[in-house]
Amino acid sequence: MRPSWQLRIPMVLIMLWIGYRVGFSRTSGQAHSVFSGIDLGIHELGHVVTCWLPNLLCALAGTVAQCVAPLIAAFSFFRKGILFETCFCIWWSGENMICSSYYIADAKSMDLPLVTPFGGEAHHDWNYILRTVGLLRWDTTLAFFVRAGGTLLVLGGIAAGIAVLWAMRERDLGRRPPGPLGGLTERE
Repeated sequence: MRPSWQLRIPMVLIMLWIGYRVGFSRTSGQAHSVFSGIDLGIHELGHVVTCWLPNLLCALAGTVAQCVAPLIAAFSFFRKGILFETCFCIWWSGENMICSSYYIADAKSMDLPLVTPFGGEAHHDWNYILRTVGLLRWDTTLAFFVRAGGTLLVLGGIAAGIAVLWAMRERDLGRRPPGPLGGLTERE
């Protein structure tokens, strides 16, 4: 049985709503989404898995894990021919990048509340990273580029997701979808 494109429409609407909310929020406190808990868990797991590496790499591993894990999932879905979920994971990575940009922009001022899952004193990863490499004064510039990249992934994930749903609709109606999705073989 082929997956229904109609059942995925609410997911596109959720992607649009969260993308808008995260992308246009003025403060990091408004940038939270339903995925924030999962994202934080992946971020902290990145630190745990790399705790044996030099401190700089361990500090960087949290944000990298948070942004790359959805891309790994996207690659896995793509290899299986599950295209809408691929688009969702690309969107999710972009959402993570936008949320991470708030953390990066806070490196100098360190105003955000920090979390430590294992107790003890919490440390600001990006303050440490940028201070160590001598780029602390560039925190907001780096955050701008991370946010821009995240915005492109969010918009691209949404646009590609809509295109996949349209192609699935065309296929279900017995018409061949136009363009590169003409040979759509969405599997589950």
